[in-house]
Amino acid sequence: MDFDTSHCPGIAASACAISLRPDDRQPLRHCGVTEVPIGCIAGPGGRLRHLQLTALTHAELLAAVRHATATSEASLTLLSHSFELLSRDRTRINHIVKRRFERFCAGLAAIRGVTSATYGTQPPAVAGNNARSPPLLPHSLLRTGLRYAEQAVANALYGAR
Repeated sequence: MDFDTSHCPGIAASACAISLRPDDRQPLRHCGVTEVPIGCIAGPGGRLRHLQLTALTHAELLAAVRHATATSEASLTLLSHSFELLSRDRTRINHIVKRRFERFCAGLAAIRGVTSATYGTQPPAVAGNNARSPPLLPHSLLRTGLRYAEQAVANALYGAR
């Protein structure tokens, strides 16, 4: 079975032309492939925020995993690219993102009942036709504020030179 993870409900204004909606947040068959949407959380003003290593703090990522576990969400897809561990000019390690990734992995390992998998060993199950997307992790002004502060520091230290 072929899989695709191009649908990102948390980026409403993306250039992606996939004909899916922001509330299509569970794996589904679409155009001959199993489309596995990138996970997201509720953001300010009813917007969505995507689960990407550089888009959320480790605390937000872990809160999303805990919430998915509590709401019996079968799978949750986190996006990351190898270059995200580098500065924007790709010349230095971004120690803030590196530490975020390490803290996320340590926190993930401590959550009971949560495992990681590959599509080869444990592919995501396609949701039934009447399946509703599980509720999102509610927005938190505190988590958002801490993210803004962390991202400001990261941009100052690791933004383009």
